[in-house]
Amino acid sequence: MDWTSDRFGPVGLRGLRAPLAALAARPLLVDGAIAAGLTLLSVITVLGGAGDIGAVGGVGFVFLLLETAPLALRRVWPVPVWAVTLAATVGHFLVSTGSPSTIRATLGALIALFTVSERYDRRQSVWALVVTFSVVAGIIVYRTGFPAGLGG
Repeated sequence: MDWTSDRFGPVGLRGLRAPLAALAARPLLVDGAIAAGLTLLSVITVLGGAGDIGAVGGVGFVFLLLETAPLALRRVWPVPVWAVTLAATVGHFLVSTGSPSTIRATLGALIALFTVSERYDRRQSVWALVVTFSVVAGIIVYRTGFPAGLGG
């Protein structure tokens, strides 16, 4: 949708035309805001007592930052950002504490996967999806165990 068109949204939203057009012209600013927002949300969650995703300090906090902060450069280097956020998600799962049946993480790796899918052709995007799915499935099985009904 063209944010600057006269057809943009209901009458109450027409006043947002200029700010939205300004944001559309600065994608790195938008990505920085996404990264900062997700980082802040993650830190607030941990400070609020969500102990199952790790502690505020130490390695868990570094992984938490690596899951979200690289998103600021997701349009510049989509594949490296996806790889870093996915690896940080794995690392964060490995050092996190709490109930094995609860698995929580930021959305960083999924947003990075979306960016890879948006920027690259279908073949590369599908490989990124397969790798992400395999990694997440492996984490779930590692954390919760393989369901007895699916075993041989």
